[in-house]
Formats: sequence, C-alpha cells, structure tokens
Amino acid sequence: MGWTTVNTITGPCKCGKGLLRSTHLTDGHGNFETVWDLTCPECKAKYSLVETHLVGNPDKSLAMVRYVERKAA
Repeated sequence: MGWTTVNTITGPCKCGKGLLRSTHLTDGHGNFETVWDLTCPECKAKYSLVETHLVGNPDKSLAMVRYVERKAA
C-alpha cells in the first residue's frame, strides 16, 4: 500500500512573495509523513527548510518547519 494525502496546507513563505506548502501523508498503518514545498525562488536561494517534530509527540505525526539561512558558497 502506498501513501495517501491526508491534507495540504498552503501559506505565504518567509518573504511573502511565494508559498510554503505542507502535504501530510499516511500509509494507513499509523505512519505519517510531511512533505514540504517552497515555491519562492528568493527564499529557496536564501534558506534551507529544516523539519522539526513537536516535543512530546511520539508518533511524530505533527511536524513544523523552520527556515535556516544558507551559508555563502
């Protein structure tokens, strides 16, 4: 069995010129995954997205993302 989309949440990116989308998936066996999509070219160039899970959430079904500045190459 594959993954099924539970819901998708879309909001503005950090600079407000694009979108940050989180798609929440389940495999139907108690496993959950979140896929993040950043559509803003400016934020993609400046930041990496780092996923963190909420403290005290043993199944890790609730995730948050934070923006981490990319280091100059």
